Amino acid sequence: MPESAIRFGLQNNANRRSSIWKCWTNSGKGKNDVYVTNRAIGKAMKVSLHESGSWHIAFDSHFLNKEIEGESRFKSNRFVDKWPRPPEISKGCMLALRIIIPEDVITIPITDRDPLSTIWISSPPPGKAIEIVLLFTTPCPDVSNWPGRDSMKAQLLGSFQVESGYRVWLVYYTIDKPTMDARKGTVTLFKSGKAIAQQKRIYRAIILSQAPDGSRILYECNSEISINT
Repeated sequence: MPESAIRFGLQNNANRRSSIWKCWTNSGKGKNDVYVTNRAIGKAMKVSLHESGSWHIAFDSHFLNKEIEGESRFKSNRFVDKWPRPPEISKGCMLALRIIIPEDVITIPITDRDPLSTIWISSPPPGKAIEIVLLFTTPCPDVSNWPGRDSMKAQLLGSFQVESGYRVWLVYYTIDKPTMDARKGTVTLFKSGKAIAQQKRIYRAIILSQAPDGSRILYECNSEISINT
């Protein structure tokens, strides 16, 4: 099925990268839904921004059927979060999603297996992060005048138009790295994760939060997990 897609990530001068993200829409189905995922978890979970206004983050049902052993809360509810489409922040413009990638997660070696279509954003300075913002606007033939260009000095990552005519924009800018309190909790592992989680090491994690305006934020970070056997 034809799709319009933007793949992106952060890279530094040491040939290292963050996770690779993807934002896309499928053509030819008469629907105008937009999706976002992280490449490392692309077959497990994604953000779905449906034209109906019913938005959610959910596990893939096929993934759960293959990965769950025994009883699990995910068998009865695969949804991580649900929320309604937010109101416009200005006439004809809606802020849909934020992705924050701090400088200290740019640790993955870049290889020839990474998608050639990936758009790389240069690493911000230490203590900083890149905030990528996904916006929807009414049809706009002038792609040189993207949202936030003048008001926030945002740079354009990419843009595409869906079948209904509205336009999807990804823009980005540098922010201070958010401060987070240390968190502890019980780890839930799927079958494919158990084999590689038997020793103390650093993992990549995605934290979900809600902004005051109702939009969702995905925060990429490092996470230390210790599994006792």
